[in-house]
Amino acid sequence: MRLTTNYSVGQTPHSEYPRPQLTRDSYLCLNGAWNFVKTKKECNEYAFTQKIIVPFSPETENSGIGNGFRLELDEKLVYEREVEIAPEFLKDITLLHFGAVDQQCEVFFNGEKVCSHRGGFTPFVADITKQVKTGKNLLRVECVDGTETTAFCRGKQSSTPGQIWYTAQSGIWQTVWMESVVKGYIKDITIITDTEKSSVTITTGEPSKKKITVYDGENQIIVKEYDGESVEIEYPFLLWSPKNPKLYDFVIESETGDIITSYFGVRSFGVGKDETGVARLLLNGKPYFYNGILDQ
Repeated sequence: MRLTTNYSVGQTPHSEYPRPQLTRDSYLCLNGAWNFVKTKKECNEYAFTQKIIVPFSPETENSGIGNGFRLELDEKLVYEREVEIAPEFLKDITLLHFGAVDQQCEVFFNGEKVCSHRGGFTPFVADITKQVKTGKNLLRVECVDGTETTAFCRGKQSSTPGQIWYTAQSGIWQTVWMESVVKGYIKDITIITDTEKSSVTITTGEPSKKKITVYDGENQIIVKEYDGESVEIEYPFLLWSPKNPKLYDFVIESETGDIITSYFGVRSFGVGKDETGVARLLLNGKPYFYNGILDQ
């Protein structure tokens, strides 16, 4: 018996920004309909016979394939689509992001191989600055998946599902997207909160001059310029808890012209003894009952 959900994916499923703690205006979602074919590994010429809805693996009904789809060890999946690039989108560096592709893949942009990746659960990115152009571009992804015949992580996927083992999945299964950025752009962000000091330390790894603006709702509560990789902010922040899930938005503007938006919540976790001497899980320094924890 097949179980289905009443789940409408639309023309561009999961089009929301895929990296919410480091967002910028430059964003092009590549989810949706791609040309698709399953063929032998040695094949290098492709006659696309189907459409697949990315980012759903072909084994799922939402992909538009489903119906007992199975990828054999001597086969590969080939995805292809056109990407229309407007002149105003392109800046100094253009990046092509993949949330996850199971299990190994090679990526080609306008006929050139731009990256390969191993591991079905981790994101990766390709610098396509030299290959991208305004107007029509061609993106192709080729995937193979050995499930339990390889040393890669596979969770509970199996080519022979049953008992605790699930039906194996393959191909693109997370959002594919592009962004174009300036030189010296902010590549990553780390946020560390300290409830005792009521402070937040934000590190971006870029040594340029920056300005940070912190918001409480629509109100600006902090505006601070700094020079270096990190900045510490002290303020009487309200603590986050399930009963009061308070978050603060902030914007960092770099002298290089990069602008990112992010957010944080101030909270602490730990283990300590309650008034009877029993060890408890602590939230913000006080015992808190955690419901639904799995001990397996």
